[in-house]
Amino acid sequence: MKAAVLDNIVPPMEQFEPNDLLLFASVADAGGFSRAAERVGLPKSTLSRRIALPDDALLAARRLAIFPIGLYAAPAYLNERGIPLTPDELHRHAILRLLGRDGMPTGWTLSDGSARWEGAPTGAGSGAA
Repeated sequence: MKAAVLDNIVPPMEQFEPNDLLLFASVADAGGFSRAAERVGLPKSTLSRRIALPDDALLAARRLAIFPIGLYAAPAYLNERGIPLTPDELHRHAILRLLGRDGMPTGWTLSDGSARWEGAPTGAGSGAA
C-alpha cells in the first residue's frame, strides 16, 4: 500500500532525462528562460519543454532541517557591545535583516512572556535575500 501512495506523489523517474536537471539548474542560475537558453544554446521553447513536468505530475516536499528563529550573538561581540535588554537597545547593535520579496526588511516579532514587540530594528545592519 505504501508504494502505491508514493507512486501517486512522486512522478516516475523514467519521465525525465538526467540532463534535464542540469537544464533546470541553468534556468535557476540564469534567473530566467531567455538567458539560460542563450547560455546552453537551445531555443527557449525547447528549454521550457525539456524541464516541464507533465500536467498530472505532483511534486512532494520534505523537510530538510529545522532552523529555529532567534536572536544570536557571539560572546566576544556581547562583551564588547553589551547585551541589549530591550528591543529599543538594538539600535546600538549590528544586526542582520532578512529582506522580503519586495526588497524591504521583514519585521521582527519579539516576545518575553506577555510582553510583545513588533517592528523593524534600526540598528546598523545588512540585508540578506
